Amino acid sequence: MAIESRLFGPLEPDEGEPQAANATAATSVQAAANLNVCILHTILASVTRGGVQESVLVSLDDIRLAAGRIRPLVRRTPLLDVEAGLPWPEQSRGQTRLHLKCECFQPGGAFKIRGACNMIAQLSPEARSAGVITYSSGNHGQAVAIVAEAFKAPAVIVMPETSPRVKVDGARRHGAEVVFAGTTSTGRKVRAEEIA
Repeated sequence: MAIESRLFGPLEPDEGEPQAANATAATSVQAAANLNVCILHTILASVTRGGVQESVLVSLDDIRLAAGRIRPLVRRTPLLDVEAGLPWPEQSRGQTRLHLKCECFQPGGAFKIRGACNMIAQLSPEARSAGVITYSSGNHGQAVAIVAEAFKAPAVIVMPETSPRVKVDGARRHGAEVVFAGTTSTGRKVRAEEIA
């Protein structure tokens, strides 16, 4: 029996594809599929409520709602099936599959736009017009800048003084104000909180 995840597609070989050479390999595929499904149902998110950071369980319905919120700005990227050339015997017989999720095709070149879009899309119009601020070494900051621009929201990105020029230019190209603060994540966080 093949288990399927709505997010990742089939977790066992499709009909017509090479099947596992023995029962042990088939059991391993089934166990991996079960693990993937369990992971999907036990994703934790960190949120701050009343100044206290806590973890909350993210449900499959939460994931579906987020997918709907990000659909207008985020690209549906391909999942490539690649022959794995690792030195395990079952792989040398072409029975193990490697999947690559090509998030490099997203605006900004990284998966970070998914979280930025989901968060900013949930803000009220009033909150968005007040602006958004984040601290980042690059990809997340650029993603926030891209999404803020799409929502016509002001954005401030606090970046380390050692940020690569391409990351700084990427955030600025989308209208964000870039503020430099130290070289550590803690320094950027403190500066972002001072600005906010």
